[in-house]
Parts: sequence; structure tokens; C-alpha cells
Amino acid sequence: MNDVKEVSDALQRHDFGIRKMELVELIAGVNGSEGEMTSAVTMVKTPTSTVIVDSGARHVRDELVRIVRENEAKIDKVNVLVTSTAHDLHSGNDDLFVHCLQHIVGDDWSKVPIKTNRRVAITTPYHWIDKYLLIIILPSSEGDSLALLAHFPAKEEMLEPSTAPYAGKVVGIAGISIPTKDDPTVQEALSKARNMPKPKGEITSIEKFLAYCDHVIPAYGPMFPVRG
Repeated sequence: MNDVKEVSDALQRHDFGIRKMELVELIAGVNGSEGEMTSAVTMVKTPTSTVIVDSGARHVRDELVRIVRENEAKIDKVNVLVTSTAHDLHSGNDDLFVHCLQHIVGDDWSKVPIKTNRRVAITTPYHWIDKYLLIIILPSSEGDSLALLAHFPAKEEMLEPSTAPYAGKVVGIAGISIPTKDDPTVQEALSKARNMPKPKGEITSIEKFLAYCDHVIPAYGPMFPVRG
């Protein structure tokens, strides 16, 4: 419990100000044997929001606590937690972010243990967190799931140096909807997406999600370019 309190205090220590956008892969997703598997844990920071997508498996807790401590000055205050699926590989450390507004797909409302002070069920096809970050609902092996579309401005001066390569790009943080790049279903969708124009309107399929994004962070494995 001390670790939880220390991390929660660290996350809340700073006030929001005018900030540059930043993308940080806090924990890499691992698709291995039992006891090794964990979802990716990703942070996106905008001028008004600091968002975590999935909190990872319980066994990465110590590593996540350490990384949070090391990045305390950069993490500032996390105010939104997006839980892509109720699976414990994705929600095992939700209680580290008790002060966040947690976003959960409507069907998972009763499946995710209440570990945060506030939560909202996403039942509409899309939900803007702010002008840069869009939550959408996608199909997955676990049923409906949440994914995040991060729109990075083209001006590099608005981005932290580590995020400059994504200037003018869209990074999709897919959660369970895209387990790995090598998944046969994902490979088939990628082949179709590479020949599609960037979709307009609602994004409700994996193919449209991939066609919309420039880069994708899957649940397990490294970020990959859609057209690379």
C-alpha cells in the first residue's frame, strides 16, 4: 500500500501548465508464457491531459512504480485512465491511478473491479478527451474494446524531442483490439488498410483503424508503422 500511495502522491504533485505533447511507452507489451505476459502501458501527454492506456499485468507493478518514479517530472499529473479491456493483463495496476477518470467500454462496466475514484462507460462510437485524443470502440477477441487515437501536431516545437518523429502523424494505441502485428487477422487487415484512403467518419473496424493511423502500438509487441 505504501508504493501505491507514494506513486499516487508523485503523480499529483505538479499542476498543469502549457506543455508540449509527448508519447511514452512505459511498459512494453509481452506475449510470452504465463507470468511473463502483460499488456503495453502507454502514456500520452497533451497541453491539458495526461492519459494512461491500460495499466498492465500485476507482476509488472514494481517495474511500473519504478518507471513512474524515474519519470516523475515528465509524467506530471495523470488524469485519465483508458482501460481497453477488463482482462487482468490490461487492468492489473489500476489502483496506482486512483485519482484518474477511468474510461471503460460499456460491456466491461461490471467486469473491471472498481479501483479508481471516478469512471465513465463509453457506449458511443467515439469520445474526445481533448482536441488531440480520441477514444473509439473496436471489436476484439474479448468483445468490444477501447482504443486511443493520438493526433500529433505537425509543428515539432509543440512536441517533446522524443516525440518529434510523430509530428503530423496519428498514433493508434490499440489495446486488445490488435494483439500483435503478426496476428493473422491483423496481417490481413494491414494488407487491406495499406490500399485504403484515410477513412472519414466513424472508425468501427480494424481495417479502418489501421488505415487511419500512421503508427500503431499493439497490446503485445513493439510499435509498428502501418505503411512501412
